[in-house]
Order: sequence, then structure tokens, then C-alpha cells
Amino acid sequence: MIIYTKGDLFADDAEALVNTVNTVGVMGKGLAYQFKERFPDNFKVYRDACKNEELSVGKVLLVENVAKGSPRYIINFPTKAHWRGKSKIEYIENGLDDLVKVVLDKGIKSVAIPALGSGLGGLPWSQVERKIHEKLSSLNDIEWRIYAPNDAPRKERSLNLTTGRATLILALKKYLSSSHKKQMSELEVQCLLYILHCNGVKLNKIEFSEFRQGPYSPVLSTAIKKMDGDFLYISGINKPLDNTIITLEPTVTSKAERMLRESDSNGKSISNVINLIAGYESKDGMVILASTLWAAKTMMIDNGEVSEESLVEDVISLTSTQTSASATLIKSAYQRLVEEGLFY
Repeated sequence: MIIYTKGDLFADDAEALVNTVNTVGVMGKGLAYQFKERFPDNFKVYRDACKNEELSVGKVLLVENVAKGSPRYIINFPTKAHWRGKSKIEYIENGLDDLVKVVLDKGIKSVAIPALGSGLGGLPWSQVERKIHEKLSSLNDIEWRIYAPNDAPRKERSLNLTTGRATLILALKKYLSSSHKKQMSELEVQCLLYILHCNGVKLNKIEFSEFRQGPYSPVLSTAIKKMDGDFLYISGINKPLDNTIITLEPTVTSKAERMLRESDSNGKSISNVINLIAGYESKDGMVILASTLWAAKTMMIDNGEVSEESLVEDVISLTSTQTSASATLIKSAYQRLVEEGLFY
């Protein structure tokens, strides 16, 4: 049984407390440092295991607490290989499998678990939470007490995959594939969807009425956050757009492709835009391309035509705080947009 709780993990009376560690024998920060201070004997066992190369990611180290009172056990769970590195979701997934084996073997009935790999580890909590549910929710005779991050939103129910969400997922998947990346910033998402919007792909209620680092839709930002945990994962959810990082859930992309293939909706337009942005698949590149499109369309509405010199000034003014857009880059972006028929 999964139970969400808040407060001090060390005040929990669970039989076992989970400690997030690396595999090099260092407990220097965060929760691990607190475990080191409170349970020095556990630290010695952990340090020796690391020294002897007996602890690796994907495996947990169970230590019986010799002190009086709870917990009876401390379970050291490697979420990183090295303390300087970042966590990987496969470390969490494999570690949870081993955690289950150890808990069942020892007959442990209650386990307090912190936000594995989130925080200093850098993984989106929504992605970690999904793995926790996949691995632990069927074990109803064990209390899994989950200490989620304080700012983590609770999802009451799963979302349905609509055509609009499938369109967004497919667009992001094709962008990531084209750019040979696994993640993208929300700034890139906003710029990509703006270009799609101008290319005839209309998503429900999404309009680009603001400029925040690039063309920006508040409705799109809300929609992305709502999809967190079901279709994608967000890291840095309250950070600026260029530092809000988005990762797609791999199992969803094929469903999105099937849905759009069956409805024959928006797929061709997405492919056209992916071809249009070739060479611009980066934060700076997407900002320059989308901002040039934004400024040129504004100029067309106001003046009926586009002056390249004025366009350069406008784009530099819009993007000066986050890119080093040059006149050459802006003019090149404008010519690409003209060639692709974005102003007709």
C-alpha cells in the first residue's frame, strides 16, 4: 500500500528508512549527510561496501540498526554512481526491484521512502513517482510511506490521450529525434509550437499572445504542466522557460503516432515544420527563428511589409537578454521562413 506523507523522515516509525546514496562512499550533502550524522554505524558499513566495490547502482544495501528504537533497518539506495553525477531513471527502476526483493526477504512491513533521485539527483519527481507506483503499488501488505517533495503537485487521476495532446507529443518527439536529444526546454517547446501554429496546426485554445524569451502561450504552459507524470516529465517546473526541462514518456509516443495516423490529423504539417527548422534545433536557434517569425508577422500587420533592417533591430531588441542573435543569423532565419511560405 502506497501512503503519501509529509514531515521529518527521521520521525517516521517505519521498520525501515531508505537513505539515498552514491557508490563511492561519500555522504556529504542532503539526506545522506543527515543519515551519516544520526547513524554512524550505518555509514561505516556503507563506506566499507563502497571501498570493497560491493555496492552498485541498481542494488540496495540493508543495514540493521544496532541502536535502540526505530528504525530497525536502514536501506541504502544508490541513486547516483558518483556524488558529482546525476541520477538516472534506470538506477531508480532497478533499485526499486532490488528494494522489493530485500523487503520481502526480511519480512519488512513498513518502509519510509524519500524522493529518490529528485532534488540533488536532478530527476523529475513525476518520473520517479511513476516508477514507484509501477514497482510498489501491487504489494498491498507492505506500507510504502512516500515522502514526496514539498512542492510536488498531487495528481488525482490519469489524463486521457486526446488528439491535441497526441499532436503535441508527436511534435516534441520529432523535434527531439531531429536534434538527436533526449530532452528539451519549455522555451524550445513554446517556439516550436508557435511555428506549428503559424503553419496551420491549431491546438485547442492555444494562442500566442505574449512574448517571454520567445513567443509564449500561457495555455500551452498550463497544458504541459497538466501532462506532467502521464505523458512527459518536467524538471525545474518553477524555473525560467529555458531552465524548465521536458522529457517524453517513451511508452506514450507510439500511441500518439497511431492516434494521428488513424485520424490523419496534423502529421504532415508537423513533418513540414521539422524540415523548416532543420539546423535551428537548439534553444538559441529556436528563439531566433520563432522571434524572427513573430517580429515579421507583427511588422506585416502594422506596415503591410517587412523591412529586413528594421526586422533585425526588432529581433535583437526582443532576444538580447538570452541570445547572441546577429544580423546575419536573423536575415538567414527570415529567408528560411519566406522560402517555406510562412507569410502567405
